[in-house]
Amino acid sequence: MEGADEVIVVDNGGDVDARAGVTLISPGENVGFAGGCNLGARRATGDALVFLNPDTVVAPDALEELVRPLQDPTIGIVSARLRLLDQPELLNSAGNEVHITGISWAGRYGEPAESDADPEPDEGTSGADEGISPWSPEAYDPEGEGPTTSTEGPDAA
Repeated sequence: MEGADEVIVVDNGGDVDARAGVTLISPGENVGFAGGCNLGARRATGDALVFLNPDTVVAPDALEELVRPLQDPTIGIVSARLRLLDQPELLNSAGNEVHITGISWAGRYGEPAESDADPEPDEGTSGADEGISPWSPEAYDPEGEGPTTSTEGPDAA
């Protein structure tokens, strides 16, 4: 991917061919999306991590735009607006809504994509398209309060 300092692919299905400039991790079994993210994160050396679902289509310059807000020390996690692949003018998600019971769903599903042009604080991100910084495996606490999240500018389908 253009603009990426490092690309790591975790092959959960056993059918990915190695490509130049890509670090390929083959765990030997399907460890699931979260397990794959953990394996990739352990190998990463950059200042920010971006996790993408394998079917994500990334718009030009989206990665640079996604991680740009992470330069602000008060922002620790960002999430792209996800567009529907077959209807890219509509949102799949602009961050996740979280109910007091803990149930979560895709926020702004089906709304016009241009309706969410400005970044705003968000209750939760989707693992399909999030960036995290600053990255320190020793400091990462998945049980902790977690940093502020923001639905940011780049679009992904």
